[in-house]
Amino acid sequence: MSYLPLSHIAGLMIDIVFQLCTSAFTPANQAVFFARPYDIKANSIKDRLGIARPSCFLGVPLVWEKMADKIRAIGAAGSATQQKVGNWAKGTNVEYARNIQVGGTGAKGGCACLAEKIMHKVKVGLGLDNMKIAITGAAPIRVDTLEYYGSLGIFINECYGMSESTGACTVSIDQCHEWGSCGWEAPGTQIRAFLVDHQDFNK
Repeated sequence: MSYLPLSHIAGLMIDIVFQLCTSAFTPANQAVFFARPYDIKANSIKDRLGIARPSCFLGVPLVWEKMADKIRAIGAAGSATQQKVGNWAKGTNVEYARNIQVGGTGAKGGCACLAEKIMHKVKVGLGLDNMKIAITGAAPIRVDTLEYYGSLGIFINECYGMSESTGACTVSIDQCHEWGSCGWEAPGTQIRAFLVDHQDFNK
């Protein structure tokens, strides 16, 4: 689902380069759906997602946060019983989402399958029911946003990169991630972190 400008390195890599590489080196078929230029401002990305039903979606933090606000509003409009069931399912899912992070046990809570089925309806409503890879980048994302999506059974991985590094330098994956971290060195990259003196930023 392409909505970032293709002059943006993330948009270029995800929407064009990855598709070419995947098609060239795997038997997978690729399709890219292009959003309308006004979709971000008009808050109509969700409508496009409902048509595209992407398996991979890169969302800048603002897009993920706007979608989360919309879902919360829909949930708040439900009946007391729906809210109670939804809150139970979210609690079960977020517990599992915490457990699959680095240092977690990986354990699923009781009735986790039922909680996943309940939240599957929410994913269908968002157009994210086929999603296998959820990514965020371009700016820091709030941990509470990642936690909220974890409660829906959507595990967003963070990455960091710049045009100067030709895209992502660090990336998280489902098998190894931690909320609030932008991941680890991507294969083929070298990362160096410099310590800065808090008294004198020139040192």
